[in-house]
Amino acid sequence: MTLIDLGKGIFLTQTNNQGWGKNMTSNNRDCYEIERVAGQFETLNRISTIVQNRMESSEIFHQILEEVNKAVDYSSACIFMLNKQEQRLEEIAKTGSKGDLINFVEFDLGKGFSSWVAKYRKPILMPNIKRYRESLDNHIRSFISMPILVDDDLMGVINVSNERSGSYDETDLIIVKIISSQVASLIERKYYREEIKRKDEDLASLKGFIESTDHGDKNSVTDLGFGVEQSSGCSSFSDKKNSRNSHRNKSRLMKLKSV
Repeated sequence: MTLIDLGKGIFLTQTNNQGWGKNMTSNNRDCYEIERVAGQFETLNRISTIVQNRMESSEIFHQILEEVNKAVDYSSACIFMLNKQEQRLEEIAKTGSKGDLINFVEFDLGKGFSSWVAKYRKPILMPNIKRYRESLDNHIRSFISMPILVDDDLMGVINVSNERSGSYDETDLIIVKIISSQVASLIERKYYREEIKRKDEDLASLKGFIESTDHGDKNSVTDLGFGVEQSSGCSSFSDKKNSRNSHRNKSRLMKLKSV
């Protein structure tokens, strides 16, 4: 096996004739490859349809993994999403028992090959893994790990692995890369929904704070649409202080609404 660093990823290429098609005739192998490519394009089209349906459930990622198996045969597969606040990868969908390799190795964004791929934004193709230590999974023989990117902005990582040597080649790597770009749009929408939810919660929290600090005889302030009340005709120090607090909090609400 030869290690090749092309500057765009890590590729471990096998030098012997293992894996799919080693006993096929030339004509049979050509027919197999044509059927394989046709099936992969059909799968990409189905995944595109799933993405366009704009489902809100997290089950959409599991559906995509089911479709991936029709294009890139795997024993296990996993999708990780980057938690931007904690800067760690989090698993959001998985099928099979093994979602990653070398989980005993810690990187900046977490453990395993996925975190290395996330850090350097480079794919990994390992078509013929040989077990070299007790802590390495004894069953996985082929492995692909692909960063999920929007431009150069990291969204997450997708992994596929197989218990059979020689299961993956550069064509499979390209297919997984195309699928990763489709998954990227889903994760980006998920980020957007979470940000909207967070802002709504901040607005609700601030509204509750304003209402809790307003006391006495007040007139409704309707320009912000939140039913915030403000003291009217109060001359005491306490009422003036509450009025200033209301104006200050209204300004904070205006800033939040303008974000």
